Amino acid sequence: MTEHKISREKLIRLTLSRYLMALLFLGALFFLTAGTFDYWEAWLYLGIIFVPMLFVMIYLIRYNPELLERRMRMRERQGEQRLIIKVAIFVMALAFVLPGLDRRFG
Repeated sequence: MTEHKISREKLIRLTLSRYLMALLFLGALFFLTAGTFDYWEAWLYLGIIFVPMLFVMIYLIRYNPELLERRMRMRERQGEQRLIIKVAIFVMALAFVLPGLDRRFG
């Protein structure tokens, strides 16, 4: 198996873009379903998730970019594992949608 090494700048751009996309996606799941930005629990949850994630990302860029690069590939080879990941993503999305709906409809 050959490893493809990418430049540090490209790794930083890739990591930051995925970080921002995840933040926007989860924020949208919370706030669109809640119908408001006045939802402190969602802001707190996003902070608890994404602030430590930012520090880990900075640490990995600095001290272990090879590990970060491997984690950015995110490719499962086995079909069963890909199916499990798809189901898990659906279930996890529900974990963000349901609280937003609860906030909206009480």
